[in-house]
Amino acid sequence: MHVYRFRLLCDGVDDFVREIEVGSQQTFLNFLYALYDCTTLERSGEVSFYISNIRWLKLKEIGLNERPAQKRYFEDDEELRADERRRKLPFILMTDAFLSDYIEDPHQRLILEHPGGEVRLFYIELLKISKSADGVIYPRCVVRKGELPVKVQYIAPVMPMKPIEKKVTNLLEELARVQVPLISDDEEEPVEEDLDDEDDASGLADEADEDIDEEIIGKDIEDMLEDDTFSKILAGETPEPKVRKSGGGRKPRTHRDDDDDMLGNIDDEEESYGKETYGNDDEDFGNGFEISGGNNDDDYY
Repeated sequence: MHVYRFRLLCDGVDDFVREIEVGSQQTFLNFLYALYDCTTLERSGEVSFYISNIRWLKLKEIGLNERPAQKRYFEDDEELRADERRRKLPFILMTDAFLSDYIEDPHQRLILEHPGGEVRLFYIELLKISKSADGVIYPRCVVRKGELPVKVQYIAPVMPMKPIEKKVTNLLEELARVQVPLISDDEEEPVEEDLDDEDDASGLADEADEDIDEEIIGKDIEDMLEDDTFSKILAGETPEPKVRKSGGGRKPRTHRDDDDDMLGNIDDEEESYGKETYGNDDEDFGNGFEISGGNNDDDYY
């Protein structure tokens, strides 16, 4: 049996190198498992090998599982065109693809697309073809340099739970201490009957009588009896209306032609102005002058 020795380089990881030997009668699935054994790749169901030409153009697809149904939505037009080109390629499963059937060039090139936790592209090139050695198990990794970077995953910290169990326990204990009276089936709950309007009024009157102090009532009655007007009303007599005493309101001034007489009375009016009082509003307006002591306009016209 012949043995193919492949060199694998990873896109984006410069120091990563693997050289794997695979028997010609082994499948691409054996080749994939050998890569898993010498790397930290996550096992995925959408892994595919691609047979390519010298310019790394994909010619055939060798997949781990059947092609999934075409997506309905794509992020952009480029992704849509790439998916359409991929579906036009011939397809075969890894379990049915033997390496001897697809190695057509002494420097055959392959592409491995691994869309696990992070999409990885491996560029594979055939280095040499040799005969298998006795007692050697294939496939096997003969050169191993560098490692694939592990994608850091953010894990949210676990927040400590609040000690609510103690509060609940205390609440249950408090509820247990409260004694709730139980009503048996034989006992009936008292039914509150609606009172009539008269009963309500009498009840309110009784409450009002209890709130009033008898001493206060007696004192108020004595004050009313001492009043002359109220005593006459109780005796059936008509009380005399109180007459408001006016202070001799200021008489209106008249127009005088003699200036000397007017000037002679100014001093007398100034002395008596502070002592005079005004009458009520009806008397003041009836006399034909303003309360403020101003002259009536009719005196001048």
